[in-house]
Amino acid sequence: MQDAKKLQIVCFENPFPANYGGVIDVFYRIQALHALGIEITLHCFVTDRTEVKPELQALCKAVHVYPKERKIWQLFSQYPLSVVSRFHLNLANELLATDAPILIEGLQSSFFAALPAFRDRKLFLRLHNLESVYYEGLANSETNLLKRFLYRLEAKKYRKFETHLQRFASIFTISKRETLEVSKVANAFYLPPFHGNATCTSAAGLGDFALYHGDLRLSDNKRAALFLFDVFSELPQRKLVVAASDIPDNIKQEAKRFSNVSVIETQSQVELYDLIRSAQMNVMLSFQPSGTKLKAINALYMGRHCLVNENMIDDPELMKLCVFCEGKSAFVREIDRHFSIPFEPQQRTEVLSTLLSDRAGAERLISEIFKS
Repeated sequence: MQDAKKLQIVCFENPFPANYGGVIDVFYRIQALHALGIEITLHCFVTDRTEVKPELQALCKAVHVYPKERKIWQLFSQYPLSVVSRFHLNLANELLATDAPILIEGLQSSFFAALPAFRDRKLFLRLHNLESVYYEGLANSETNLLKRFLYRLEAKKYRKFETHLQRFASIFTISKRETLEVSKVANAFYLPPFHGNATCTSAAGLGDFALYHGDLRLSDNKRAALFLFDVFSELPQRKLVVAASDIPDNIKQEAKRFSNVSVIETQSQVELYDLIRSAQMNVMLSFQPSGTKLKAINALYMGRHCLVNENMIDDPELMKLCVFCEGKSAFVREIDRHFSIPFEPQQRTEVLSTLLSDRAGAERLISEIFKS
C-alpha cells in the first residue's frame, strides 16, 4: 500500500467552526484534501478560537495551535501587524521537523518563510487577498479616523512585504484579477473558493423578501447594508431583511427608520441558510474587489435570484448566473423587477458543478504541490 502524501498547512486562524469567509475556504479545502487521502498536519494561530473541535481533528493527523501575540511595539515594526503577530518559534521548529510540503493559508501567516532555514523547503501559498489592496479598501470604507489611519499603514507595509511572493513555488489565488497581477512576479494559479456545497438546492418559485447577509463587523459590509437601506427607501412595498450573527447598534438604529427593513441576528448557520433559501433574492455588493465572495457562492447554491455588483464575482461564467447591478438606480430597478419573476434553478446545476467543485479544486492543488 502506497504511503499517504503528507502536507503541512499553516493557517491564519482556527478554521472550525467554518462560519465566516476565510475559514470556510480553509476548512472545506482541508475536508476535500482529506477525502483524497492527504495526511494533513495543521498549524493555526488563535486568539479566542482556541478549542480544536472533533470535526477538525477527524480531518488531520495533528492540529497545533499558537497564540497570536499583539504587542504595542509591533505597530512600529517594518512588517504588517497581522504578519508580525503571527510568528512563533515553536511553529518554525515543528515545520522544520517534517520533510513535507508546506501550504500557507494567507500571506499574513508567512513570516517564517523568510527565515534562512526555509530557503530550500517547498512552500506554497493560498493567497486569500492581495492584502495591500484589501487594507486600502477597508480604509476607504472606514469612518473611524484612527482605524482608517491604521488600515492605510497596514496597506503600506503590505506593499513592501508582498515582494516575498516570489519566494513561493506556486501561489493559488482566489481571484482571476489577482492571478494576472501575481503572475507578473510568481507562478500563480486561479483556484476558486472551497465552500462545502455538493449540489444546488435553490427552490423554484417566489419568495416575499430580499436578503442581505454578511459579517457586519467589517466596514465594507456595514457600508453595503447602509447603501441598501437607501435603495429600499425608494421601494417601500418591497421588504429587505439584513442578517448577521452580530449586528452593530448603529445598523439596528438606522434600520428602524424604514418600515420595510428588518434585521435578524442569526443564531446558527442553519438559520442563515434557511433565510438564503426562503428569500426571493439575495442582494449582494462590495466596495472593494477581492475575487468571488463566498456569500455569493452560497447564494448561488442555495438561493433564488442573485443581484450583485462587479466586485462580488470576478468569474465571467458565474456572473452569467446573476443579475448585474452597478449603482443605486440599477439596484432599485432590478430589485423591483425581480420580485415578480418566479425562479427556475435548472440552469445553475451544470455550471456550478463544473466551475466550483471542491473535489476538482483539491485535485488541482495536489497535482501542483506533489508534482515531481
